[in-house]
Amino acid sequence: MESKVTNTMDLLQSSVCHEAKASHNETMATNISLRGSEVDKAIPNAESLKDSTTSLLFNNNTQTQRDSKKDKEQLIHHCKDYKNETIHNTQSHFRDSAPILSYQDIPAELAWEMNLPLPRRYNNLAILFGGSGHAALLNFLRRLNACMLYININNGLDCKSLYGKLITNKIELLCYTEWTFSSYNNEKILSLMDSKVPCIMLVRDPIARMKHEVNHGRPKPSNQVIYKLTELDLAVDRIYYYKDKANNIDQTPQIQILDFDIYGKINIFQYSQILSKIPNLDNIRYLDMQEIVGRRTFDTMVRLSKEFGLPTPKEEDRGFFESKINDQYRYLLPITFKIDDILILVQQTLSAPKDKIDITSALELDLCGLKIGFFIVTSLESKLLAKEDLESTKSKLQQYIIALKEKTQSVESNKVTEQQILEYLKEHKEARNIYKKYFDEGFVYIKQMRPDIIESWKYYQEFEKMCEEMDSENKKRIYAIKSYQNKLNTG
Repeated sequence: MESKVTNTMDLLQSSVCHEAKASHNETMATNISLRGSEVDKAIPNAESLKDSTTSLLFNNNTQTQRDSKKDKEQLIHHCKDYKNETIHNTQSHFRDSAPILSYQDIPAELAWEMNLPLPRRYNNLAILFGGSGHAALLNFLRRLNACMLYININNGLDCKSLYGKLITNKIELLCYTEWTFSSYNNEKILSLMDSKVPCIMLVRDPIARMKHEVNHGRPKPSNQVIYKLTELDLAVDRIYYYKDKANNIDQTPQIQILDFDIYGKINIFQYSQILSKIPNLDNIRYLDMQEIVGRRTFDTMVRLSKEFGLPTPKEEDRGFFESKINDQYRYLLPITFKIDDILILVQQTLSAPKDKIDITSALELDLCGLKIGFFIVTSLESKLLAKEDLESTKSKLQQYIIALKEKTQSVESNKVTEQQILEYLKEHKEARNIYKKYFDEGFVYIKQMRPDIIESWKYYQEFEKMCEEMDSENKKRIYAIKSYQNKLNTG
């Protein structure tokens, strides 16, 4: 019981400090409520108030020994009264050093609700963005066996669990991806990352990102991943594209989604705004997506490993780093074919499973240039090859390969290009002005710190030139109209 009482007092005092600080500085109310100590697993605590708190709340020792619902309600009531009375008096404690309280004494849910900073158990931050190769970069980092912790901002419960994960693990890279709509969790989690650590920020030419968004597509809602050999059509019909606000779909990318889909995702262009919400950033390393494409990737990962203290890439993995990830087979693979009680996994060869063997050669299949393989558990290989209808199985799998080849060619040929994006924005003034505003506000810091990256963005430079020329033409037209009106009025 004594430990319960102590924990309750500690939590109360931390909460009092939290509210006092919010009152003391309203501009920080949505940011950090308590600052973490440099000591791992620790946060500041108004320990000097402990004696007075004990006297006020626990003057009846026999009452604290009971664990009834009534006692708990009374305790909560007294806590609230005490907090209201002492908030003003505790403001000065934030200007002085304070004793520490272990994060292990506070449930993750309560730490999240109290806006406590995340435990400073991570060495680096990675701020990633959708449409910028973030999935590829994460795969590359996993290949390094880097100790990472990925934040799912869409899930409040997942955010809460960060406290426990950081307490029990020393993280090399805390990864945050901005790819969705703005939410309370976005703002909050950024403000709680208060450790003074280096930061990798992944960036890309915004017009290329818009192209990626249009071409991205979505997986069919059925979520089917296991197919019979009689379902070859379904096995390749796994992707669709939105074409309007009513979520009607099409089989090919629709450029008009620029008018509604990406508008709501303003955060994905807010480089400067997001950085300004993270306290104590030490050093920002802007990483342009072109640095992790093709042959440049391996050398880039070597540099990042040195700069951020990550494991060094292995030379034998160079092929993995230099291959395309999450591209032509997006949503099409992996899938599994079920033949009686035998499961055959179809997957890209660069993501070949370690617990299965590739039986493509044994089945005498022609991959038609596709970089895929057919994988099976070793113990089932002989059983599959001994099937009486093996030739029929091989024939159907070959039909699937041909159908998959045709599908990937169709996906590739129907992709929207950057030039088409620029032409669309040229013809749609409202959309052009909205994106222009997004870019102007979001690129403030990177323009100052890495103008070379901005200059390397070919399509963004074309967009800026287009906006400048069209603004100039509009001004000339307005001037001509006013001049004509003046002549009529004086005529």
